[in-house]
Amino acid sequence: MSTTPSVGGGFGTNFMGPSPTSSVSGFGGFSTALNILQLGTGISSAISQFGTADTEQAAFNLNANIARQDRELEKFKRGLDIKKERRALKSFSSTQQALFAKAGVTPEGSPLDVLEETAFEGELAILVGTINSSIRQSRLETEALQQELAGERARTTGRARAGTTLLSTTTDFLSNL
Repeated sequence: MSTTPSVGGGFGTNFMGPSPTSSVSGFGGFSTALNILQLGTGISSAISQFGTADTEQAAFNLNANIARQDRELEKFKRGLDIKKERRALKSFSSTQQALFAKAGVTPEGSPLDVLEETAFEGELAILVGTINSSIRQSRLETEALQQELAGERARTTGRARAGTTLLSTTTDFLSNL
């Protein structure tokens, strides 16, 4: 019987460890440790994805709150603008009346028509400003709702991603036992 030294240095034994074609499980607990490490990494990733989903939703909700605050500011600003416009209209009408009186014109006929037209045009301008403000307020509320929906979508997507990661990690772990 012939005994030839192996590459590893002993007679008939290989001290170089498993051959490149042997399985990783040849190292005993290494495979199990690797599976546990992969499971821990997958769970950590899923937890991170849950947190990211909640953070994304919070960011969208913040944007929605800002849009609602902008809507309230627009409403408040319109209230101030109406007061300012009415004051300017009253001042202008008073000036017209004073000029008519100074000129000796009585508030009948044409002068009265001019005063009425001034009041009508002033109120119409106020109404147009109010309508435009309402449109801006409506757009801001729509933006707020869209931000909230985007937040819900981001949270749902992120949590689904986390669930998928957790399921995949668990499946891989169990299949490698």
